[in-house]
This record gives sequence, structure tokens and C-alpha cells, in this order.
Amino acid sequence: MRVLIFLALYLIPFLAASQIEQDFELGNTGVTVTMVWIDPGSFMMGALPYDSDQQDDEHPRHPVTISEGFWIGKYELTQDQWSAVMGEWNFWWNDYQNLPAEMLSWNDIHDDFLPALNEGLDARKWRLPTEAEWEYCARAGVDNTRFWWGDDIDYLEVDTYSWYWENNTPNGTKPIGLKQPNPWGLHDIVGNVWEFCEDWYRPDYYNYSAIGDPKGPYSGRGHSVRGGAWRSVDRNTRPADRFKRLPHETRYCTGLRLVYNPHAQPEPLVLELVPIDPFIPSEGGPLYFTAHLTNNTGGVQTRIAWIEALSPHGVSTGTLAQNMVTLHPGTRTVSGLILDVPTNAASGKHTLIGRLSNQTLPNVDAYDSFEFEKLPAEQ
Repeated sequence: MRVLIFLALYLIPFLAASQIEQDFELGNTGVTVTMVWIDPGSFMMGALPYDSDQQDDEHPRHPVTISEGFWIGKYELTQDQWSAVMGEWNFWWNDYQNLPAEMLSWNDIHDDFLPALNEGLDARKWRLPTEAEWEYCARAGVDNTRFWWGDDIDYLEVDTYSWYWENNTPNGTKPIGLKQPNPWGLHDIVGNVWEFCEDWYRPDYYNYSAIGDPKGPYSGRGHSVRGGAWRSVDRNTRPADRFKRLPHETRYCTGLRLVYNPHAQPEPLVLELVPIDPFIPSEGGPLYFTAHLTNNTGGVQTRIAWIEALSPHGVSTGTLAQNMVTLHPGTRTVSGLILDVPTNAASGKHTLIGRLSNQTLPNVDAYDSFEFEKLPAEQ
């Protein structure tokens, strides 16, 4: 029995930026963290020679290649996310929601928090960024000026992107994401709280750092922290700035940003179909649903195609629709999709199947489906 379909598309942007984002669950907590995919690449690490605020540990400036892509937190890890894994924690600032986690040491992260996240996984998928990865992300493809927005010698634009000492009233951490992100979609990458890196810290490390995927020195007295914090002076917000913390040291201005599974590249296309109400009365009627679409291919000619329904007996009703959708890299929601189920459609559970495809890349598809139930007529 053929089910008649009417599809009405109202396109509503879901993510304006072109970054590839995905939510990952923290262990089995039910709490997620939003991560941004970072492509591999090369950059010049360290301070520019004319930077009047450069420090000795920011030299020599040297080339670095990040050979594998990785996921990194869009935001600094919050107190709620940390507590979901570690339980109740004695944070210094705890008056607001979405504040970054602080009052935690490198040892707390490395010895307890990360092992809890990685428990049961087949690899160490959760970790801290290396110093090189952190600076690569902070510079966001711009390494010929002090900041991604320019040299800003007088620090006139820092307020747009960062919480630091001169714009922090009242004193203390601020909820994540209030400032503008950098070009790679990372919020608070400078300011708010210092962010722990994986590396040991040595002031002379740049003299012998590897070019490819440097992991830091073999030992040191402390671990690197980057990005400055709410109580930092303006020069600490430079992506080249380096600082350290002792392994057991906790501060009310030091937190972290997670990296996840550096070997798991994002799927080219992702389709998620979500019914608004999966039940249809016996006399038939409209079934409303939404499609969440993610395009990681770089192309823009994407379509929802070959949407079909299966009857309660598993018999395909054939092709139902083919709708062009202009989907730039990133994610958006297509809402207002309607399946018009007629009165003579069989009662029972039907399955709606969707396929998302890219016209310019053959055999790059994503599928999803959901069940809806047409209720039987009342006797």
C-alpha cells in the first residue's frame, strides 16, 4: 500500500560557522561536551621577533607540523562536566552555571579524570592537548601576527575575545562562550582560565623541539599552561605566551580544554531524523519531523533524496521525495518536514528512511530512519 508524501522544507540555520562540530558523551555520564574538528597542518610556533612583550621561553620561533587531525573542546571544560565524572568538587568560583572547572591539578586530570573517561575504551581517546596543538588551535591559521585578529600592539581588541584582568569586574571566572570565538570556533582560547597542556614545561624546550608533532620535553618541574586567565595581564593573552604549574598545584584560575580521539575523523555526511510525534490517528494526518544535517565534505550541493517508507509488513512504498538543500560545510536543521499519512494506510508501525547525499561526490551518503505508528480504528 503506497503512502502519499508531501514534504515542506523550511530551512533554519543551525550552525552559522563552517566548523565541524560534534557532541561526545563523557564516559557513561549522560553529559556531553561539544568538540570542534581540527585538520592537520603546519605553522610557526613561538613569538614574532618584533613582539615587544616576548619572553625568553617563546624562542626560537620554529616550524611545527601537526600530522593528524583531532577533536578539541569548543569551550573550556565546565564545572558540571568535570563533576559528572569526578563527583562533587570544591571549586573556588561556584555561583554561576557554565563556569569553567578550576581548583584542579595536572595530577587530578592525568591520574583520575582522564583514566575515568578512558575506562573501557580500546585506546586512550581522551587527553589534554600538547603545547604545539594548543598554540596551533589558538593561532587558528594566522601565525604572522601576534593574534589571529592582528598584532594589536596596544591590546585594544583583546576585550572582544578574552576575559583578563583589565576587563574582569567583578573578579573571577566567567561563564563559557560569552566572548567571540577565534576563526576555528574556539571560545575563551585566551583568557578566563589557564588551560593545562600534556607537556612538561622547560623554558629552553624550543631549542630542541621536534618539528613533527612535538610532545614536549621528557621531564620538568611543572606542566605547561596556556592562554592566560581572568587575573592575567594583557601580554598573557598572546598565543605565544607560556607558563607552568607544578603537577600537584591547584589554582582558582587554571582549568582545561579536552582533546578527543585524534584518529577519528568526522563522517563526511551525517543525517539524523527526529519525529515530533510518532503517532498518527486512525483517520490519517500529518506526521511532522525534523532532519539534522551535517556536511563535512567541503561541497555545498547536498540533497535529501530517496526518502521512502516501509509498511508494517516491511514492503517498500518506493521513492517518496528528492529535495535539494544548499548545505555548506557545517550543521543545520531542516524543520517542517511533513509526511501526510492517508486514511487507507495500514495501521501499525511504519518506517521512514532518509538518505543524505552529495551530488559532487559519488557514493558519499548518510542514512537514518525512525518508526511511526498509525493507530488502528476504534471498534
